[in-house]
Amino acid sequence: GAAARRFSPIQPVREPATHLEAARIYLGYLLYHDGRLSTTNKVSCASCHDLTRGGTDNLAKSEGVPGADGLPQLGGVNAPTNLNAAGNIRQFWDGRAADLKEQAGGPPLNPVEMGYATAEDWNAIAAKLAQDSRLTALFAYVFGDLGITADTITAAIAAFEQTLVTPDSAFD
Repeated sequence: GAAARRFSPIQPVREPATHLEAARIYLGYLLYHDGRLSTTNKVSCASCHDLTRGGTDNLAKSEGVPGADGLPQLGGVNAPTNLNAAGNIRQFWDGRAADLKEQAGGPPLNPVEMGYATAEDWNAIAAKLAQDSRLTALFAYVFGDLGITADTITAAIAAFEQTLVTPDSAFD
């Protein structure tokens, strides 16, 4: 009942405390659905973590950017749900990321998933996003002079993903 929910580790989503926090979450939502984080401009976080399918793609192995044969490359595992992931002790199936921000930085730099491979590739991603005046203005509002960087992109995505909770579900 209500007493058990009060002590459960997953709590209801709280309203953003400020307009700035709400803008950061909205920016994260936009980036989560933005294929420009991939080399093909088509694969987004939502491609594998579809919020209409429980935060996953329901595939045995998730599909990334096309390989040399033109077919989507397959990851080694399926995409874990990102619903309630904010409550996880570690991120990814193998726990290699400490938090949602670190996790958000992994797929763009995975040659199979989103196609980029090195930390310097964040510059190419940032340059693509900077061509969008709406996104540039939103980054300036949320992050000020920091601009569009790997750090600000992943911070925004993590802020959005922290809202992906399912309080009072049958599982809970």
